[in-house]
Amino acid sequence: MDQMMTRMLIALIALVSIAPAAAQQTQTAAKQGPSVVHINLHEWGLGLDGRATVPGNEAVFEIRNTGSVVHSFEIEGKIDGKEVEVVSGRLQPGQTTSFTLRLPAGEYTAYCPVGNHRERGMLAAIVFRGYS
Repeated sequence: MDQMMTRMLIALIALVSIAPAAAQQTQTAAKQGPSVVHINLHEWGLGLDGRATVPGNEAVFEIRNTGSVVHSFEIEGKIDGKEVEVVSGRLQPGQTTSFTLRLPAGEYTAYCPVGNHRERGMLAAIVFRGYS
């Protein structure tokens, strides 16, 4: 067997062995329930380093205002061409709230809608990967 055929065979074996593992991870994530996304609202961030990834379609957002002024949390995006937005309501310093969202795979925008907080850096992307 020449060297090119050997490489192709090795690549095919690797691909076949990876596919069941990926399917197993998806099934395991679905059985474990929703992911938890911790949001720490503060001057001037969400505590997400700009991005959070949800491995499936459902997440529990646990939101805490760790800042010293009023903040809120909003997530928005488009589903089938229609605007969707969910807002936590205003949280005083130290207050917490949570909600569960089930969204189709895609990227959504999360931010603080209070005053100019979004422009000051309270902005992140939330990616729902969905299940295959």
